[in-house]
Amino acid sequence: MSKHFANHLSFRLQNHKQTEKFYGITAIELNVTELCNRTCSFCPRHDPKVYPNQKLHMSLDTVYVLKKQLKGFLGQIQLCGFGEPTLNPNILEICNILKEFNTEVVTNGDCFTKNKFTVDQLLHAGVDNILISDYDKNPFFKELELRYEQVKVRRHYDDGSDKYDEYNFTNRGGLMFEGYTDNPCYYPTYQVIIDWNGELILCCNDWLRKQKPFGNIHDNHILAIWNNEEYRNIRKNLLAGNRSLHDPCKSCSAKGTVMGEESAIYWKNKLENKID
Repeated sequence: MSKHFANHLSFRLQNHKQTEKFYGITAIELNVTELCNRTCSFCPRHDPKVYPNQKLHMSLDTVYVLKKQLKGFLGQIQLCGFGEPTLNPNILEICNILKEFNTEVVTNGDCFTKNKFTVDQLLHAGVDNILISDYDKNPFFKELELRYEQVKVRRHYDDGSDKYDEYNFTNRGGLMFEGYTDNPCYYPTYQVIIDWNGELILCCNDWLRKQKPFGNIHDNHILAIWNNEEYRNIRKNLLAGNRSLHDPCKSCSAKGTVMGEESAIYWKNKLENKID
C-alpha cells in the first residue's frame, strides 16, 4: 500500500474527528515562491505590471513553524500557490521537513524537461504526489505518468474533446476577465492558503491580496487564526452566497462548491451554534 493511499484511507476513517480537531481544514496550500518561469496568457503573470515576478521565497523557518502547529494533521499539504514551487531554492528541504504529511507538488513540469530535478529526487525528499500541469501537450509528461504511480498529469490544453471544459480557468478573482456567480463558496471552510511569509490569505484566487491577511503563523497558531472572527464572518457570507460583500469574491467566477462539502456543512452548523 502506498503512503499516499494509506494516508488517504486513514483520513477517511478518522474524518469526523479530524474535521473537529482542525475546524474543517482538509487542505493546506503553500505559496512557497513568488517566482515563475512562465508568462501564460490565462495567468495574471502574463503582464508584469499586473503581477510581477519577485524573489520572495517561503523560508525553512516558516515551514518548521507550520510543521509544529500541524501535529496530527491528516489532510493534504500542497506546494503550489502563485508561483512555480520548484523555483524555491530550498524546495527539496521543504519537502523533507513536511514528509510526515501527505504532500503534493504542483508544477508546470519544466523542472523535469530542463533537468533541474528528477521525479525521484522529489519522491526521495518525501513528496507523496506530483501533479504536472501540462500546457504544451508534452509527451514526456505522459511517459512520467505511466512510469510513476505518484505522478499525475492535468491537461491544460484544448485537445478538441468534449472534456476540455473541465480544464478551463477561473478569472482569478476578476483579474483576467469579467465574471461573477452568486454560488456559495466553500473555499474558506476547508482550504488554508499560507503565503510565502506565513500569512493566511483568503483564497487561491485572491492574487492581489484584496482581502487583508487574517494573521501570521509566526505570531499566532494556525487554528487560532482560522477560527478568528473575521474569518468566520466571511465564511458565513460566502456559505450564504453573499459574494458581493467581499473583494475579490464579488468579481470571482470560481464555482466554489466543487470540493469541501463536508467542511461546509461543519461550518454551517458551527456558525448556527449547532456544534461547539
